Order: sequence, then C-alpha cells, then structure tokens
Amino acid sequence: MKKFLITLLIFISLIQSSEGFEIVYPKSKNAIINSNSTFFIGHSDTPITINGEDVPTVENGGFAYVVKLSQGKNIFEIKSSENSLTYTITRPTPSKKATQNILSEIPFTEFVVNKDNTAFRSTAKDYGINRLSLLPKGTRLIVNGEQGNFYRIYLNKTSNAWIAKSDISPVIDEQTSLASIKCLKTKHSKDFDYYRFKLSKKIPFSVINDEKLILSFYNLENTDVYTFIPDKEKIIGYDYYYDDENIFTLKVRRKNCKIKPIILIDAGHGGKEKGAIGCCGHYEKDINLSIANLLKDELEEDFPIVMTREDDSQVSLQKRVETIKNSNATISVSIHANALPDNADPNKNRGTSVYYYQNQAKPLAESILKEITEQVKTNNDRVRRGSLALVRPTQAVCVLVEVAYMINPHDNMLLIDENFRKDCAKAIADGIRKFLQD
Repeated sequence: MKKFLITLLIFISLIQSSEGFEIVYPKSKNAIINSNSTFFIGHSDTPITINGEDVPTVENGGFAYVVKLSQGKNIFEIKSSENSLTYTITRPTPSKKATQNILSEIPFTEFVVNKDNTAFRSTAKDYGINRLSLLPKGTRLIVNGEQGNFYRIYLNKTSNAWIAKSDISPVIDEQTSLASIKCLKTKHSKDFDYYRFKLSKKIPFSVINDEKLILSFYNLENTDVYTFIPDKEKIIGYDYYYDDENIFTLKVRRKNCKIKPIILIDAGHGGKEKGAIGCCGHYEKDINLSIANLLKDELEEDFPIVMTREDDSQVSLQKRVETIKNSNATISVSIHANALPDNADPNKNRGTSVYYYQNQAKPLAESILKEITEQVKTNNDRVRRGSLALVRPTQAVCVLVEVAYMINPHDNMLLIDENFRKDCAKAIADGIRKFLQD
C-alpha cells in the first residue's frame, strides 16, 4: 500500500503542470545576476515575446530564451496575448581583483590534524581533482610553508601537499621527528582483503586509484616514501583507516566476493530541496524519485537494494554520503536531472552525462552512459570526472547520472514522460549488470 501511495503521489506531481503562462526562472522579477548572460525558463499556451522578439516554444509550450546582460539594470518586457510582465535584472559592477596569495617559507614545524576526514590535497585549493586522501584526527604533519588559507606539508625531498590551516594545530613542546613502519600483515576474508601496517605514529599518506591502487606513506625514517600496491586487476570498493594503536588498514573488496553485490540508489534532492525546476514547473526531486523507484523495480529481484529515500523526504548530503560509506554497497548510483549556470545556453545543452571521481567508477559510468544513449537515444553529454560529494566515497563504486536537462525544453518534455523514465531506469539497470559481468 505504501509503495502504491508513493507512486500515486509522484504521478500526480508530474502530471500537474501550470496552465497558461508562467516564468519559472529567474525566480524573482527583481534579480541580481553576476553574468554576461542569463535565460528565461517557462511555458506559454500562446505566442510570447521578450523585448519584442519572438520566443520559440516546443510542443507543450516550454521555452528557454537567452538574453545578454549589460552592467547595471536590464529591463525585460515579457508579453503574451493575455499577460504582460516586467523583469529587472541587475548585473553588478565587477570588484577589483583580490591580491594573489604569496607563498611563504616556514621552518619545519610539526602540526597535528584536528578532526577526522580532513582533506589532504595536491594543490592549495579547496575544490577540484586534488584530493590525495582523507586524514584522521591525530595525524602528525610537518609544515614547511603557507599560502593563503593553506599550509604546505612536507612529504619528502621532492614532494609537498596542502591542507587547510583551520584543520591543523601546532604540536607544542615536541621536536619534529620521522616515523617508522614496524610490520605488515595480510588477512583475507570471503569478501575483503586486509593489509595492515604498524606505524610508530599516525603519518600522512595518499591512496591513488589509477590503473592500480597505490598506497604511499610519507615522513618515514630511512626512506623518502613507502609505496604499497595490492595485486588487484580490478578495484570494486576499498576503505582505509587508522586505529587507536597507530595500525593503518587498507581494506579492499575481493573481486570474487561471495555475497551478492548490494546496489545503493540515491534519488537526488527531496522535501524542501526541490532541485532544478523544469519549463512547465515540474520539480527535479520528483523526476529523480520516479526514476530511482523504477530502477529499484528493475534490480530488486537480482540484488539487495538500499535507498537513500523512497518518498518526498529531505535527506541531507552528509546523511547520503554516510549511507554510501556504511551500507556495504558495491555500487552507488545517484539519480539527477541537469541544470546550467546563467552564462550557458539551455537550448545548446541536451542529453545524458554520468559523473565519477574515483577511477574504479569510470567503467561503470561508461557502461551506464552507453546503455542510456543507445537504448533511449538521448544525446551523449559525456562521461565526466567531477569532485562531487556523492561520487568521492571509495567504499563503493559511485556514479551520478544526470539523465537529461530539466531546463532544456526538449529534454524537459522527455523527463515528464513516464515511458521515458521507465526506459531510462531499464538502461541504467542494464549498464550496472554489464559492469558487474565484465
């Protein structure tokens, strides 16, 4: 009964579309947009103009119309046969460029990490493809420089890394020292291989998932770097952690794992978090939930399924990430529908893209995109690598599927069609199965 009611509510929300004339973006008639262009997204049952120019619409009246913005106030008169609206969009005057951060050298000083899951980076930026690992609280680091909001971390004679200043504190009254590795032990279970290293203290490390999984320890006595590469041809989930006795464990899922793979399905947004709004006023959160539930129907006879939400509840990003990490899932698929920043043209962006971050997930992203574009015939909007919270976890093979564009009028017509959503769910399921079979 619960499943029927949820399906009914999704169906009602998706078939309801505003009649007549509506602008869904910009959300305010007096907007501030810091861009050289923006767009009007909406729908109209009758022909409309913006500042006297005809606006093309698709079959259901949806439209996306790009306008240029000059600095200061921009006035737009939007008219249909029965309506007239005035929008004022202000483009701010650009401020002076900030002074570039200067690198300063610091004598070798020992610091300690303040909190668990602290990002350890290859560059002094808090974004992008630059994460080397997540360091636990208590990790000892050697600082040898600073730039802006980051400290530079000494790794060896030829390498440095970066960490946010707010995440570490100086160690008082202790002399800077290097660590030692005491031993290595390997343990095998039916599902995982465990590689354990005994260290004299918690030290910085990197875990790089390239063609191979590469674990490197730094700040060691007698060697610049200690590197360990597990003998694995295909990585399908791994984890790493220190315990209270400074034992570091690398946990790698076995390829011939005896248990059935658990599939985690994440329906993006939900509750007050509506996501993107389509041309006819449909919410991305409802599109995502519909496809996620259809995907569950496709897979649940063959695999155990974990859902981050099964109704219109609001689930925090942190909770979603924790579920991925703690569910023992082999695969995590997050379902979304795409949008664009103001300086893009929604009419020139269509189709399906699939995001990954860890290299272990790239083959899954490619498999899902191939099945969707071949079966459903959406435009191939590419496999993309992005540092998104839902694809960064290593414990599962994580991807995020942008099924189509909410704000492209043609894609939006597809997304609100139930048969299209069913076909997409089947294609995603087929992509998952083929990845697991390879």
